[in-house]
Amino acid sequence: SAASDVYKRQDIAYVSSFASGNIKVLDVSDPSNIQLLSTIQDEEDGNKLDGVMHFVLEGDLLAATANQTGEADTVSIYNVSDPTSPERKAIITDGVQASFLNIPYRCAISGSMLYVTSVEDVVSIFDITDPTTPQLEGEIVSGAVDSNGNSMLVGNAVAIEVDGDVAYIGSDQHDRLSIINVTDSANPELLFEIVDGSDGFNYVGNVQSIIVDGDFLYFNSGDEDAVTIADISNTSSPTRLAELVQGDGTFTALDNPRWMGLR
Repeated sequence: SAASDVYKRQDIAYVSSFASGNIKVLDVSDPSNIQLLSTIQDEEDGNKLDGVMHFVLEGDLLAATANQTGEADTVSIYNVSDPTSPERKAIITDGVQASFLNIPYRCAISGSMLYVTSVEDVVSIFDITDPTTPQLEGEIVSGAVDSNGNSMLVGNAVAIEVDGDVAYIGSDQHDRLSIINVTDSANPELLFEIVDGSDGFNYVGNVQSIIVDGDFLYFNSGDEDAVTIADISNTSSPTRLAELVQGDGTFTALDNPRWMGLR
């Protein structure tokens, strides 16, 4: 079945399947002879990966979001230090450890914090210092006003990246990418909004993927067939550097871009 997400680190690749409800761990050191190391399968050993949407790796931890059929949706945390035998540490369940995890879409880990977006227009923030007992530390609610009087619009956030204490969240509903200071998880503060059609940014509709690399921000627009590169050396005043647009010059393969990678 089709892969819903994929990630490669050194000689190990991780591939998730939404339809099959699993994450396969592969040895790809020899691309001509790929070896299956393990499979994290829905309903085996208590796993909850039916409709796995997305996963993220940070250190030895893997966190995966899942849109469960007929059950409350989940975010699962695994230790994958031994790729032949991933160990589940916790399952975060909508309505139990958090109230706004219905259809969790993307997640990100920065330090000891886990960030999860959902269609409920909320980004939930968990402390996973002890990955066996995740603790809800804060929520970024779309439309909520921060301590400076700024409204944070993160409705239908389908993309998130967190770099240190700064979160970058793409809102499909509001055609913008919000840059938010999450130093205090309980009191996030808006730093800047990259809005479609403002401040020199022309393609911010339906942001599907975000990458932060040093002082540079990369994001794509699924609706507008474009990839934008920005300078974020000052996160309170990002500057557009370039826009790669489908059909503009030599770019002919950017139709409805969804995922990006950077090497």
